[in-house]
Amino acid sequence: MRDLPESYTCNSNKEELCLEFVRHFNANYERLYPERKPLFLICPNEYGVDKFVCTTVRPTLLPFREVYDLEKTAEFVSNYLDYEPLEIPTEPPSCLPSPAQVRVRVGVSVPGCCEQGRRGAPRHHAPSHLVDEP
Repeated sequence: MRDLPESYTCNSNKEELCLEFVRHFNANYERLYPERKPLFLICPNEYGVDKFVCTTVRPTLLPFREVYDLEKTAEFVSNYLDYEPLEIPTEPPSCLPSPAQVRVRVGVSVPGCCEQGRRGAPRHHAPSHLVDEP
């Protein structure tokens, strides 16, 4: 393994406590709603460590004004991201890679682009205004 943050290969005490609460919530949910599909709240990362899947959606202003223009956003998505369908489209993935791992797979470093899901290899170099500076 390369030099990885410790959080990739193990959980802190706070993360373990969070997972305990989430498992308790999930058990109650499944008991109260047995006919519903299970919630996707915990998933192993690429190193097999269970992580809480945050399901909060909130509006966020990004520092990249280009993403507020539909045509420029569509151009970026079509030029730099490849869609990889899930193995079973109606089921959640069996592993959620970390944002840093997705960036490694993509080959570009675009802030904030990795929380959307898995990506394939880029077809072009990312524009300089969207690349992290070293």
